[in-house]
Amino acid sequence: MKFAISTVNTFSSKTLPVIIPSLLQSLTKEEIVIFEGGHRERSVEDYDGITYIKVAHNSFDYTALIDIVENELESDFWFLLHDTCVAGPEFGRLAKELPIPTVNVACMLGSNPGTMNICSYKYEYLLNNKNFLFSLKNTDYEDLDSVKRRATEAENTLQEGCSIYGPGPSPSTHQDRVPSIYSEDGVTRNKRYFGNLDLTKYQANYGNSEFVLDL
Repeated sequence: MKFAISTVNTFSSKTLPVIIPSLLQSLTKEEIVIFEGGHRERSVEDYDGITYIKVAHNSFDYTALIDIVENELESDFWFLLHDTCVAGPEFGRLAKELPIPTVNVACMLGSNPGTMNICSYKYEYLLNNKNFLFSLKNTDYEDLDSVKRRATEAENTLQEGCSIYGPGPSPSTHQDRVPSIYSEDGVTRNKRYFGNLDLTKYQANYGNSEFVLDL
C-alpha cells in the first residue's frame, strides 16, 4: 500500500509542512507520494526523499487518483489523503489493517456515507474506473468554483456498491469552525477527528452552502 496526498500548487507550501511530519510518525518516505495539481506540465521531483509529482491539471480530491491511473503507478492499494489531514502516530498501522484484504475500496473513517473520498483503493479497481476518473480531470484553471462543485458532487461515487466500512463505529470528535492552522488569515474550518484511523481532517466546506476555495 502507498499513500497519495492530493494537493495544489497554490496551497501546498502551507499544508505539506503539516501533513508530512505527521505521516512520518508511522510511515516511511517510500510509502508516501505527493500529487500537486495546478501545473502546466507534469514532472516528477523530490520532496526531502518523498516522490513529488507535479501534475498538469487541478482536479481537487481526484488529482492523485487520476494521475495514478493515467500513468499506471502501481501499488496493490492506494490510500487517498487530502493535504488538510493530520495523521496521528497510529495512522499507518490502522490504515493498513484492511477489514477484508480483497475488497476494492475500504473506507475506514466510520462516517458512511460521508467519506470525503479518504479511502484505500485497489489499484486494479482504479484502472477499471479510469473513464469515470478521466471525466473529472480539469485543466481549466479559470473556473475553479465550478470544478470544485463538480468534484464535490462526485464524492463517494467510487465507493458505491463495493466499499467496506469498518471497523465498527468511529470514536470521533467534531469542533465547529476552528481557526486555520495553515495561515493567520485563512478560513476557519471544522476539525474532525476519526479514531478508526487516528486521523484529523480540517474541513473548510463542511455544512456550508457555499464552496470555499481557500483550502
